[in-house]
Parts: sequence; structure tokens; C-alpha cells
Amino acid sequence: MNLHHVSVPCSDPKKSKEWYSLALAAINAKVLVDNEYALGLGNDRPILWLSQAQEGYIGRISGHICFYSETRAQVDAFHAAAVKAGGEDNGAPGLRPYYHPKYYGAFVRDLDGKNVELMTYSDV
Repeated sequence: MNLHHVSVPCSDPKKSKEWYSLALAAINAKVLVDNEYALGLGNDRPILWLSQAQEGYIGRISGHICFYSETRAQVDAFHAAAVKAGGEDNGAPGLRPYYHPKYYGAFVRDLDGKNVELMTYSDV
């Protein structure tokens, strides 16, 4: 299965744009599309789309998004940047052997409370 894109509703897309840009800089993600309808982040094409949550949806925004990393250093950098940008620590960088013996990941809740993760199977 190949993932094409993920759409995420946000209570404040402008603040979310800043947060995700800082948090995902470790994996070289950047804003590729920025228009009145949505923000698209990715490397060579938008994969993560942020848009304004519809009225009545705010306060119920939750979920889990996991991005893959090439190195543990990127996972560490993601966690530090995401927390510094206002995210809530939801799991410090470290091994998660209950997922896989080499699973190294970190978790941060974004500005709307969604659980955002960066992980790798790398030993370095």
C-alpha cells in the first residue's frame, strides 16, 4: 500500500502551518502549496494537507499521524523542534521494542491535540 496524502483539519491553519513546518524540518518537509483552501506539506509533492476545521468539528480534532525518518537523529530533532514550537510531549525519543526490536520513535501532540510521530528502524 502506498500513501498518497493525508488531510488534517486544524482549528488555526496558520498556526498549524508554522508548527508543522518547524516540527517536520528534520525530514526536510516544507510547504509546497499555500492557498485559500489548504496548505500542502511534503518533500517533492504535498502529502500532508492542512485545512480549516469545519464549525462544530473544533474540539473533536484528534488522530494519529506517523512519518518515517531515515535516522534517529532526525527523530530526536523532530521531537525537540515540535515541543519548542508549542507541541506537547507525548513520548520522548526512544526504542519501542513492543512495536518492533528496532522501532525508534517520538510522539508530540500538535496544537489541536493530534498525536504526531516520527519513527525509524535505523540503528543510527
